Amino acid sequence: MKKVIKIVLFVVLILFLGYMLNVIVKKIKHRNLITEQIQSIPQFLFINSLNQNVYTDDSIEIDKACLIIYYNSECDHCNYEAEEISKHSEQFEDYQVIMISYEPIENILAFREKYKLNHTFITFLQDSQYQFDNIFGHSPIPTSFIYNKDKKLVKQFKGEVKVEALLKYLAE
Repeated sequence: MKKVIKIVLFVVLILFLGYMLNVIVKKIKHRNLITEQIQSIPQFLFINSLNQNVYTDDSIEIDKACLIIYYNSECDHCNYEAEEISKHSEQFEDYQVIMISYEPIENILAFREKYKLNHTFITFLQDSQYQFDNIFGHSPIPTSFIYNKDKKLVKQFKGEVKVEALLKYLAE
């Protein structure tokens, strides 16, 4: 009887380890796919907060470096970055800035007004379907992606970033 229990436990252990290995391999493959996918601006579809129209990766201007920031209006680090971008807004005029949040449109527009980020080169998008992590990978708030004029990834920042660093990589 003890031998049967040992065999059953061994089989269960092997099955469990096989399952865990499968899960780990899938996660690694997914992470590698996302890493490859974000090397150029990936395909996406969000809602423009101002006019409620669909905004896709094809809406991004050609031959212009682009800063994509995933943020939340209640995040202190996001508020700091927004305030700094506002203070230095004239230095961002030659670039396209896209701010993406999953919050309700009212919150997004209030954030835009609070920091006076109502410039034509800044677009606020709503991720109402919570797709950002599926498209850009797991992204803590804030996360910034800088793409050059050829839509190639130059730099990714997870967490708060100084304006000088953003501008440095946008200029590349």
